Amino acid sequence: MGLDGAFHARCLYLTNAGIVEDAATGSGCGNLGGWMIANGDTEAGRWVVHQGQATARPSWLELQLDGDGGIFVHGLVVELGVGVIDLPAPRAPTPRPY
Repeated sequence: MGLDGAFHARCLYLTNAGIVEDAATGSGCGNLGGWMIANGDTEAGRWVVHQGQATARPSWLELQLDGDGGIFVHGLVVELGVGVIDLPAPRAPTPRPY
């Protein structure tokens, strides 16, 4: 946690092009809430999570714990795309002779 009372986080991942940083990652922010609960911080509260300063794309997300184990992430987004993934119905396993 920084001196301003907010968290400062980074989310790095590896691609074929090298190491890339996500300027604002809701899944990283939500996992921080899970870590807090797992380490005994079960009180309700809200925190600001800053990301993206190192990429010159500063952003912030709000992490909220509801005190009952619920984790919520809030923030503004720019939608880059939408889609639907249709998965085939699961098949019954093929019996194998022994």
